[in-house]
Amino acid sequence: MNFLSLNIRGVGGAAKPRWVKSLVVSNKIGFLAIQETQLSDSSKIDLRRFWKGGGMESDFVNAVGRSGGLLCIWNSGIFGASKVVKDRNFLLISGMLIGNKKHLNIMNVYAPQEVALKKILWTQIRRLILETDGYWVVMGDFKSVRVPEERLNSQFDSNCATEFNNFILETGLQEFSMKGAKFTYCQKQGRKLSKIDRILVSLNYLDDWSDSCCMVLKRSLSDHSPVILKSSFLDYGPRPFRVFNSWFDKEDFDWILMEAVSSFNGSGNPAKRLHDKLKHIKECIKCWAKKTRKKKRRSLKLQKMNWRYLMTC
Repeated sequence: MNFLSLNIRGVGGAAKPRWVKSLVVSNKIGFLAIQETQLSDSSKIDLRRFWKGGGMESDFVNAVGRSGGLLCIWNSGIFGASKVVKDRNFLLISGMLIGNKKHLNIMNVYAPQEVALKKILWTQIRRLILETDGYWVVMGDFKSVRVPEERLNSQFDSNCATEFNNFILETGLQEFSMKGAKFTYCQKQGRKLSKIDRILVSLNYLDDWSDSCCMVLKRSLSDHSPVILKSSFLDYGPRPFRVFNSWFDKEDFDWILMEAVSSFNGSGNPAKRLHDKLKHIKECIKCWAKKTRKKKRRSLKLQKMNWRYLMTC
């Protein structure tokens, strides 16, 4: 299933729904998450303006005045919703993937501006993630960046970034590297840029669909860029091997690489030796990655158990 997240800055008029519908069709979107509908009564939205064909379901969170507002539309032939949790700043749709019966939690997020309110929101979402099993996709406008490089010509708030990074670390959420553009939000005629829109996934999602692709699309009728996550939930056999940038931050990754290189013994012509050496290094990395993820899953499972215990005390 493919996911599309977009802060649309209001759903009024004909042009924006037409734009979104074209994105849904051209990218074969199965789940659409819109932020800032700016409608206090979202029940009046004509969903057919955003979605082509039947077999769709939806839910929403109304805006407060013209502030905020969330809308989710999904293909009911791919994803069957069974539970909904609503808050002013998020909309959680939980259910089952029709094809493989896997439990999936999808959250549409529109974060507040104030750091203190963001901290409260991160706590709310953290609790839901630690209390709920299954796969997670958390997407939207987080109003936060993780590192100074995710801002251009605007002030970096280290406290805000620390809170956001801690939230991601404590929930075990992962992030695919974004392709297409470095920034997702444009302000002041392009002078101020930032990456505040993103799609985060749980570790088990990353493990099972590591060949997923996250991409920033071209801005058009909003100052935010659409962000899509393309994932195939069909089994096409062994997944391709990928190296993630985050691995280079692990303390033991350099050691694994050096150990793999030094432990290789090959023979034959230079081309064959190079091929065999790269294959050996790849197998060493795959073994290390499997152990690392297993260790992280155990840690997250323990966190969930501790959290649930504290909630019952």
